[in-house]
Amino acid sequence: MFSARLKDRVPSARAVGVGCLKRHSLKWDKVSRKDGSGKCDAESTVSNADTVWGVLFEVDRAEKPGLDRAEGLDHGYNEVEVSIETKNREVSALMYQATSKNIALKPYHWYTEFVVEGAQEHGLSRAYVGSLKSVISEADPDQERANRERAFLRKNLASSGWLSRFGRVVFGDVKGDTDETAR
Repeated sequence: MFSARLKDRVPSARAVGVGCLKRHSLKWDKVSRKDGSGKCDAESTVSNADTVWGVLFEVDRAEKPGLDRAEGLDHGYNEVEVSIETKNREVSALMYQATSKNIALKPYHWYTEFVVEGAQEHGLSRAYVGSLKSVISEADPDQERANRERAFLRKNLASSGWLSRFGRVVFGDVKGDTDETAR
């Protein structure tokens, strides 16, 4: 959901609204083909109470193959058409849905930070953001990658004005074992 991360992969990406996907539950068990950690997946359920909130983006059709490669289409994700409820109407959208899953996996701290910051960037409810913050994550064993990802996040938060409006952003897992503060 973090716009700068998507725009880094697909420069034409433009957020067009927030919506919810009914009868789906957010899971963090998609096997990353790049680092072996857990990534997000909106998993189909039978319960009308299950809802995943997210952001709808428009992407230039010419850039979609690059996004497909970055997301792992046909290598851990399939593309599915879903119906998203927005504030004003229901829309049809394409979504990547995990095909390679492992419920024992956890996401890395930096990955959950991107998800949380994206949710906050797009104004998702405090309750939903709180549920994202409560996800149990783990330290990335590749500290260089973790530092690189956090540096990208901090740079883009600062350039968006998020840091200047709110003074600071706390990074790390909820338990605080790897917290660092950007000022």
